[in-house]
Amino acid sequence: MNKRADLTLHGQVQGVSFRITAQKWAAELNLTGYVQNNPDKTLIISIQGDQNKVEEFISRCYDGPKWARVTDIIIKWRDQIDPHLTSFEIKYPRHAR
Repeated sequence: MNKRADLTLHGQVQGVSFRITAQKWAAELNLTGYVQNNPDKTLIISIQGDQNKVEEFISRCYDGPKWARVTDIIIKWRDQIDPHLTSFEIKYPRHAR
């Protein structure tokens, strides 16, 4: 069954290659969605696909890349997937471009 989860990661999650690592994991697990830094130093991830693979992705997030220190993950499960998310993207704030 396909599921979507919206995640908010807290801790040392910016500046530690988390976004590129999340993109790599999504490709390995055949998941779609996006990752984006928040101004409040959290990381937002929307991930969707096979529920077991989404759960595996979330499990990997708790460890994160080598330099990350995840202190909390808020998970909001969604029953419907977003048909517009056909790949996994790193989103950047508009002012960063």
